[in-house]
Amino acid sequence: MGFWSLMKANFRSIRVQRKIEEAMAAEDMAMVTELISQSVATILRAGLTRQQLQILEAFKDTHREELNELFTRAFQRGWMRNGVPNLSNAMDEVLRAAQDIIKEARRLRRE
Repeated sequence: MGFWSLMKANFRSIRVQRKIEEAMAAEDMAMVTELISQSVATILRAGLTRQQLQILEAFKDTHREELNELFTRAFQRGWMRNGVPNLSNAMDEVLRAAQDIIKEARRLRRE
């Protein structure tokens, strides 16, 4: 996790956002899903430490569907900003959701 990794991920999101918008306009939902999945993976690698990623992976092993649902809702919360699609904002929401999940997983480990 580092400042430059997050900056690179955010700059990359500008190009990816355009690709997502083009795929949506072409009604290529498979491409939209693939681009969003890649973006989520990129922001999680950039924004989380190795230990946090391990915790998230362990959570995913037992709660895959719930995790996907949480990330989907987080993405949708951030996707539109002022009526305009905003992938960077959506990725920020996904990262916040991941951090909340990690905090909860750590809390449960201590109990």
